[in-house]
Amino acid sequence: MIRRFLIPVLSLALAVSAGAGAKIEGAAVNDYGGFSELVLDLNKTATYTADLYPDKSSLVLTVDAKLKKTEAPAPTGLFETITLSEDGGKTVVTVVYGKDTANYEGYVRKDPPAVVLKLVKRPTVVPTEKLWGSAEFLAGKKILMVDDDDGPSNGNKFGVDVEGYYTKGLDRIGIEYDIVTVRTGGSGPGAVKMSEYPLAIWFSGLDARPVVLSSADLSAITDYLSGGGKVMLVSQNLLSDNAASTGSFRKQVLGLEGFKADTQASSVTGTEGGPYGDFECDLGGMVRPIGNWGDGMKPAGSTAILIGSDGYAYAIANEVGDGRIAFFSVAVENGGTTGRIAELLDPALSWLAEE
Repeated sequence: MIRRFLIPVLSLALAVSAGAGAKIEGAAVNDYGGFSELVLDLNKTATYTADLYPDKSSLVLTVDAKLKKTEAPAPTGLFETITLSEDGGKTVVTVVYGKDTANYEGYVRKDPPAVVLKLVKRPTVVPTEKLWGSAEFLAGKKILMVDDDDGPSNGNKFGVDVEGYYTKGLDRIGIEYDIVTVRTGGSGPGAVKMSEYPLAIWFSGLDARPVVLSSADLSAITDYLSGGGKVMLVSQNLLSDNAASTGSFRKQVLGLEGFKADTQASSVTGTEGGPYGDFECDLGGMVRPIGNWGDGMKPAGSTAILIGSDGYAYAIANEVGDGRIAFFSVAVENGGTTGRIAELLDPALSWLAEE
């Protein structure tokens, strides 16, 4: 089970074998258009930590290596300022990044040794004149959105509300919806309520509760599908946090033979012949700067529609009786921009709603 950060400061420690006497021997910034990177060249492998400032415009890397008379490189691309300083045998790197930065990631390169900080550019907003297939399939119909993210609007003041990402995405597509907000510790709508709608989107957000979806929720979704309902279910934690209680649902409804918990894979691509086609997206973290904590899935009766570079599925499609379900073990809200989230919603909703 992963512990979610409920404060706006991020700490990330990378565990690798550190070499005593590590030094930073050079620093350079490279800009590749879609992303910019700061490379700190080392004489041997070192560890680092990264702290995101509350203003979300700057961060600090603390590298377990001495600074060897190296000047900070001139900033370019998404980097606005870069400063280097020594602190007790460690090097402190302070970075201010531009407003076009969507997220960041850091990693240690072993050969040749270096610490690399990568800033990823915010994707371009999709034009409003884009034609959305799901809007055509659902013309004149209203869908149900189940807000089960355990955020402040659900009664948990320490949680995170993500429903705004979905409402804005649906507004962009042009789909009408009703919202049911699930109270903290409670269950969502039953199958009877869900049957009033041709399609439902149900998301769990960060959801730090011990039970992501209750047994009543799983039964309601199953019964709704059996009656011909269509569900888009989004939950990073359903499988890994509730492996025992969701075994039957995982096999019979989701059509999975197994999964790998909390992979942190972030980049996903569509599968050939699937609703996403050659679609590519990095879900590394607008809402979760440390990345995606989704579970890599192994489909059995279901079909993978989004896969990661690790070969696991991160979204599957399955037919259950007369109903259909599209399950995402990655956070759709991590798409960040309204246009990108609309691009994530539309193919799944089109497949679900298509007769």
